[in-house]
Amino acid sequence: MIPTYLQKRMDSYLLNRGVSPKYAKEAGLYPVTGTQARGLSSPFAHDSIVIPYPHPFTRKPHETLVRFRYLSDPLPTSKDGKEVRFAQPKGSVVEAYFDPHVDWRNVVTDITVDVHFVEGEIKALAMNRQGIVTIGLGGVDSFGGADLTPWMREVLG
Repeated sequence: MIPTYLQKRMDSYLLNRGVSPKYAKEAGLYPVTGTQARGLSSPFAHDSIVIPYPHPFTRKPHETLVRFRYLSDPLPTSKDGKEVRFAQPKGSVVEAYFDPHVDWRNVVTDITVDVHFVEGEIKALAMNRQGIVTIGLGGVDSFGGADLTPWMREVLG
């Protein structure tokens, strides 16, 4: 059971970033308490939005990767004292975020479709909600000059 205050906090956070609660729910986002987040392998036991990573074609959730957007006040801090807004389970892979609302099969076959990239899943959801096809990079620090992720290679061919 999700506490009402947490659902409202998530909805408010997302609405302020251009993502409606309905759109977020359709994308599989949901709030969790700190205890629930820890049970999902969050690095911190803080109230969060869980952002699942659906495969671009099958929409099946990634086996090991979800991201957490912490909603607690104060936010958790890293060992060097910096606030942590987003995290993922330790040892999980780096992957691009493909909004499940987008028909990615159509995108790869239609050369007239422009594809944009942004840092962050929520920004990608907001852009796609406005009809701007966008792939989210879950924290550009995570990519560190890496080659395309497996799903990006699959989609962008």
